[in-house]
Amino acid sequence: MNKRFPVLSAISSILRFFGWAIALIGSIYFLSQKSYGFIVLNVVTGLFVVAFGESIGVLFAIEENTRTAANSTGIKWPRYVVKM
Repeated sequence: MNKRFPVLSAISSILRFFGWAIALIGSIYFLSQKSYGFIVLNVVTGLFVVAFGESIGVLFAIEENTRTAANSTGIKWPRYVVKM
């Protein structure tokens, strides 16, 4: 869980949970039914939801690495810019 963005972290976790649940339920129905078209779509949709949830985690990692690199230079960046 990202401490800087707790709500976005929660959304990412919820998306990953529901994505895996959709993919698992779709897979179970895929193995038990004879018509496959709509059920395969559920599995693919679940995997896309998982991928979207994971992409939020990737954005967290990019933000953390960028912040670490910026702080390691020793330059004090201004928190705001004054326009004159």
